[in-house]
Amino acid sequence: MVPGASDLPTSHYDLAPTILDALGLPGREGLRGEVIGTFGYDRPRFSHSMRDEVSLQSVDLQGRRLIYNWAGAYELYDYLADPQEQFDLYPDDPESAQDLIDLLAPEVERYQELVEAAK
Repeated sequence: MVPGASDLPTSHYDLAPTILDALGLPGREGLRGEVIGTFGYDRPRFSHSMRDEVSLQSVDLQGRRLIYNWAGAYELYDYLADPQEQFDLYPDDPESAQDLIDLLAPEVERYQELVEAAK
């Protein structure tokens, strides 16, 4: 195994496939994510977090981040222009987030049972 580095944006979903690949082990069916370094910048990246009984899910794609709060609210950020995520673009232009909403909806559905059980 040769150590390497990548400046591509990744997600925690990419850790297991990357480690398995580095060890020369076959990938496991059902693993989400990809081997780091085998994808481009145009791939959506998903995340999910729970904090103080608040569940958040997000998708990042091409410099934009859509966050879904399980209370039913969306936030949209251009993290290239606004890396601190100070300016929520969603209230002024929700239509511009539709492609991200379409990507995130199946992820929200996948976690729904877990989120409801955590309440």
